[in-house]
Amino acid sequence: MSKSDKLTNQGAVASRSRSAQKVLDSERRFIDDLFQVRLLTFEARPRVIKVMAEHGLKQGDDGLEIYAMCELPSNVTRADEFLRIFDGYSIGSNDLTQLVLGIDRDSGTVSHLFDENDRAVLSLIAEVIDEAQRARKPIGICGQAPSDFPGFARWLVEQGITSISLNPDTAIRTALVIADEEPEILKQRASAA
Repeated sequence: MSKSDKLTNQGAVASRSRSAQKVLDSERRFIDDLFQVRLLTFEARPRVIKVMAEHGLKQGDDGLEIYAMCELPSNVTRADEFLRIFDGYSIGSNDLTQLVLGIDRDSGTVSHLFDENDRAVLSLIAEVIDEAQRARKPIGICGQAPSDFPGFARWLVEQGITSISLNPDTAIRTALVIADEEPEILKQRASAA
């Protein structure tokens, strides 16, 4: 290989390296932008949609749906506003429980008080499920409770949740509980309507 071929080859490698760095920088800015938006007030939420679109992820294109996490009590009380912007909601029940009860589930001092079955938590979860139904938007849940308590999963189905995330070790057991009880739950819901 001649000296000029080596220089041309090195130039091509350097050019690819600069291009790769630009992509990484762009991705880093995208993640930083989204992180900043997550920390801001409700009024900043439309910026999530804008930032994603600027990076080629346009809501509605090729069926792209953008869901928001419902982890804060304000996400529940302002659900109607969030659901006008986002295509659906996913309840983060661990964080929602911590913030409703003011209890750190990882604290050795108070973690025994952490309870996703607390009436205040259940009330907010039922409220946001109702709001999603009124908006005709899907709403799911991720968190420990449906995996740990089959009765909690059943209650979610009674409320009209559209999806439940489960831990792999409990998915089959809980899915069977839901499958056994869901026809009766749906029948009760239909007769109540």
